[in-house]
Amino acid sequence: MKLARQAIPDMIISDVMMHVMDGLEMVKQIKENKDICHLPVILLSAKSSLDDRIVGLEQGIDDYITKPFSSTYLKARVASLFTQRKQLQEMLMNRLSAGEKVDNSKEWSPSEPEIIPHDELFMKQMMEYMEEQMDNPNLVIGDFANKLLLSRSLFYRKLKSIVGMPPVDFIREIRVKRAAQLIKSNVYNFSQIAYMTGFNDSKYFSRCFKKHMGVTPSEYKSTVFKENESVVAGSD
Repeated sequence: MKLARQAIPDMIISDVMMHVMDGLEMVKQIKENKDICHLPVILLSAKSSLDDRIVGLEQGIDDYITKPFSSTYLKARVASLFTQRKQLQEMLMNRLSAGEKVDNSKEWSPSEPEIIPHDELFMKQMMEYMEEQMDNPNLVIGDFANKLLLSRSLFYRKLKSIVGMPPVDFIREIRVKRAAQLIKSNVYNFSQIAYMTGFNDSKYFSRCFKKHMGVTPSEYKSTVFKENESVVAGSD
């Protein structure tokens, strides 16, 4: 538990039978801790009964592997869980890109990984603060950490684990996505949009926009309005 809190690993693989506390109690404490509840956990045990497996799953583990086991199978499960985590990150980014709130009541397919409540709350608070500070060019990682009452390193690791990218890149991407929304509104010029999304330098804004969107702001605007004209012409 001490190592989990300090290191924030990408995954935990643990035996069930241990001194001080067993693996199930450890998982329970992990899942109740908002700072590390997102960590995937695999438990290893000689107990192979269905009841033991059910108890493990109820505690929130990601897999329960009985001994003796194949090292190849364990490696395959680790790879599979990392793939699921990547899918989760992509789903979250897609939801943010679509302008959906992170804590909405959207139903998820049972076959897809779900964002657990603590992570929902973390991202909700993260995005609310991002909205408040969208036009602040001096916003830094430490500001988010202080707002969420986390150490800078813990905030960095937790956000990266959830969204799959460093906080600086994530914040910049959110700014660019807001800029794209403002361009679509056709109300503000590019200099105003750059200022409203926290970019002091219009050239830097243009570079960041192209890096994330694949086109410059002017190219994006041209494409958007050409598509709108095509839709109108098609409806006529």
